[in-house]
Amino acid sequence: DMFADLDVEMPALTMAVMNTSEWTASHWYVILIVIVAVVAAYHAFYRTDDGRRIIDEIKMHMPLFGKLTVKSACAEFARTMSTLLAAGLSTVNCLDIVSGIIKNIHYVNALQKAKEEIMKGIPLSEPLQSSGIFPPMVYHMTGIGEETGNIEDMMDKVADYYEEQVDMTTEQVTTAMEPLTMVVMAGIVGIIVAGV
Repeated sequence: DMFADLDVEMPALTMAVMNTSEWTASHWYVILIVIVAVVAAYHAFYRTDDGRRIIDEIKMHMPLFGKLTVKSACAEFARTMSTLLAAGLSTVNCLDIVSGIIKNIHYVNALQKAKEEIMKGIPLSEPLQSSGIFPPMVYHMTGIGEETGNIEDMMDKVADYYEEQVDMTTEQVTTAMEPLTMVVMAGIVGIIVAGV
């Protein structure tokens, strides 16, 4: 009302800021509905086989978060394998259990395929390498463990390494997100200040 009383033409940026504010205040429920719809659509898509494969593939190659996804899966795989092997379970049973724990469908499929290969007498390190999703350290250390007959200790060392890597990567992602957040906030505040 104050600006209307001035009877002057307002700058386009100022009008855009004011119109955005007014629309958001009067249509907040639309924003809420859109957010709920997007989340529901994501979960519905993820429940399908193709959707899970696509989303899990994206998670593995996302900037910043992709490495964290891979390292977390490797740490979970190695730690669980080490614990189960030390408890006396066979490698086939261990892989069956681990594939039920890991969330990423590509690692689940790789471990299920590795289980089938092991039942044919092929060493575990070979299907891990041929899957193309495990880092070299995982299948090299697994191969050394198979050669020395001490695979649970090798898995334990791999788990220690990747758990440490997960902590370091999480810290790096958090550190990288801070300036990104500042840039976004600075952009929003800058637009408002320019509008004023």
